Amino acid sequence: MFRGSRHKDPDAATAPGHPTSDAQLRRIISDPRGPDAVASSLSNEELAQVLDALYRSLDTPVPELGIVYWYEACLEESLRRHGTERTGSDEESSRR
Repeated sequence: MFRGSRHKDPDAATAPGHPTSDAQLRRIISDPRGPDAVASSLSNEELAQVLDALYRSLDTPVPELGIVYWYEACLEESLRRHGTERTGSDEESSRR
């Protein structure tokens, strides 16, 4: 390492406005409480970061098993917090 540089822990909490790391996402989706309980326990900013990370994970050739359920739960929680409901057409398009 270069003098004066700091090594960042990949499991450390993200700073506000920074995306969730792969290690953090794995830790979140392995939480035994499940997607609904975890999503409801996150702050608005954390929820947005997790949604972004889940979306990026879904946009890979082979997403991790169960990612779609986590994405759906977090999306539902985000919509609930903002007083918005998903329509039937939204739900159908997200399953394609």
